[in-house]
Amino acid sequence: MAEVEPTRSLFWRKPVVGVLVSGILVTGLIAAALAFSRHQTDIYHERLDRIDTDLNQPIQLLAQAEDGFLTTQATIETVTATSSDQGAAAVLAQALTEGSTAKRRWAEFKARPTRLPEEQAARDAVDIAIAADDAAGQKLGIAVLAPTRDPIAVQQTAATQQASAAQVQASLERLDNDIYVPALGAQLTALADEASAAGGAVLAAMVIVVVLGVVLTALGYRRASRVEAEIAVERAQQDQVAAENALDARLQHALDMADNEPLVVGVIARAVARTDGGPPVDFLLAASTHGTFEHAVDDPDESGRCRVATPAECPAANHGKELVFLDSHALDACPHLVQRSVVPTAAVCTPVSIAGHAVGVIHECYLDQPPAPPHRVSELGIVARKAGERLGTIRAFARSETQAQTDPLTGLLNRRSLQEAVDRLERDTNDYSVAYADLDHFKVLNDTYGHDVGDRALRLFCTVLRSNVRPDDVVARYGGEEFVVVLPRCSPSEAVPVLRRVQQSLADTLRADGMAPFTVSIGIASAVHGGTFDEVLMLADGSLLRAKDDGRNRIVVNGVDEPVLGPEAPAPDDDR
Repeated sequence: MAEVEPTRSLFWRKPVVGVLVSGILVTGLIAAALAFSRHQTDIYHERLDRIDTDLNQPIQLLAQAEDGFLTTQATIETVTATSSDQGAAAVLAQALTEGSTAKRRWAEFKARPTRLPEEQAARDAVDIAIAADDAAGQKLGIAVLAPTRDPIAVQQTAATQQASAAQVQASLERLDNDIYVPALGAQLTALADEASAAGGAVLAAMVIVVVLGVVLTALGYRRASRVEAEIAVERAQQDQVAAENALDARLQHALDMADNEPLVVGVIARAVARTDGGPPVDFLLAASTHGTFEHAVDDPDESGRCRVATPAECPAANHGKELVFLDSHALDACPHLVQRSVVPTAAVCTPVSIAGHAVGVIHECYLDQPPAPPHRVSELGIVARKAGERLGTIRAFARSETQAQTDPLTGLLNRRSLQEAVDRLERDTNDYSVAYADLDHFKVLNDTYGHDVGDRALRLFCTVLRSNVRPDDVVARYGGEEFVVVLPRCSPSEAVPVLRRVQQSLADTLRADGMAPFTVSIGIASAVHGGTFDEVLMLADGSLLRAKDDGRNRIVVNGVDEPVLGPEAPAPDDDR
């Protein structure tokens, strides 16, 4: 804007200034003419009024219609530059409004009688061009509002629309410049000749100057209005871009400080909140594309709450783009909006995507209110895009951290994570027991039935183990078919019933699944019997060896001579 505006004088940017200056000039000249000859002036005023009514006013209507179609061309040009479908639809609606205003000026012009030769043919040419412009506008509307937007089709139909609008403008200019302006000049010249013949050169000169003032006023108004429209469009576009860039920067800075999903949700809630008491906003978020939506932002009266359960059920999520619904009673309204709307309701649904897969949607509902303006749709699009980027980063980091801490086959903690968990436990207490478990005859199971069965056996045992210990007990796969359970604030005598329940549950599960039978031997030691965790683990391993040597399928407690036998179960040949 700074590069264009200095070249435009105050006269051209402010139509009222030009009109005022010309009016002052005309008034002074008319006063002089009245002083010269009141009777002669009355005659000329009557003639000038007729010229103004017959020629000058139509010229102004033509100028306004031309300006309207020029503005329409500039607005349509932004349709192809608008990235979102809803933004393009809003721009198209603006272009149609501007075109309608220009066509009303043309209708006012047509209401005047035809007075000039060749005028009717020129009027017909303008009507034909306007009809072509209407047809092009319908095609452009169909292309922009199509369920699956084709950018090439939009660009082509927008170009056709611009060409038809330019044709209308050219036809209006021909009617203006080739018919009315020459006629105005001819009548003004004839009036000047009459003035010269009737009353002398001075009065004729004054009349010519008066007429020139009228012409300058009309031309100045047309030029000033056109420049004003261009400046307004440029300023609005620049203000919108500046506002979007500022929102993008502030939102990015806020999300950079949010290192978990609840904090991200809080930032999004603040970003979409309206300070003007606007419509309610709902933010639905799922753990994955196939997960279930949770309402991340609460709506106190639930007036704007969306009832969609999963991303797969959401039209906006399925299309992967924002959708604007102008009326819940419309045929093409979202079915979920139709089901819950009693009064006419508009809505904007903007999907939140991670790596191209929708995991959420920002839903803004307009209960018996005008639909969202284009700038609001753009704001929600920016918020949704930034939310998807940050949530994707956080979830990817969480997956990487989980993979580094767990055993990929069973999902249990690995050896390193076990040590970290015990270190955290020992900062709180040294009162814990360690159970060291080993599946009996696992090598024979693998060799007999294959590694797939062996992997299945490991996963089944992990499921049994986790379902029979407490939530705060630490369970880890220590290697191969060996597992370690750390039981905080639990003595060996208290741990024995728990692990005996594990053995029994394993036997029952194997029997129910019809899987190849196997058993587990367990050694238990208490932290009171050793110093460090490694020392306690060595004591538990020694007890496990005793359980193996005594016949397997049993529990041996460090320092206790009598083992606890496991449930009866057939076992393969002996092989630890």
